[in-house]
Order: sequence, then structure tokens, then C-alpha cells
Amino acid sequence: MRDDEEVRGRLLSEGERRPAAGAAAWILAFSARWQAALIVHCLCHYATIELVRDHQEDYLSLTWD
Repeated sequence: MRDDEEVRGRLLSEGERRPAAGAAAWILAFSARWQAALIVHCLCHYATIELVRDHQEDYLSLTWD
């Protein structure tokens, strides 16, 4: 989020924060689930699974109300 705000040159508004947080959570969950499904076929690179595992507390602590 901070990177996005830096590029935009302004902070996200309250109305922009909640959808951005939801989109980020959805993308991470979808990608991790898809990669987990590919493990059975030996096609998984584990990148998103490791990212979520390594930073799970950070992601769970985000509220962006």
C-alpha cells in the first residue's frame, strides 16, 4: 500500500483503503490456493505460499478500516 501511495503522490483515502485491502487479500489467497492445488502435479514454485507463510502475521494484522 505504501508503495502505491508513494507512486500516486498521495495517501489513499478511507474509501480507497478498504477495497485495496480486500483486493490484496483476495489476490494472495487465490494465488496461494492455486499454487497449493498445483503441488499434486509438481508444478508449484511455492513463491506465494512461502510469502503468505512468512508474513502471515503481518497480513492478519492489517485492518485498513
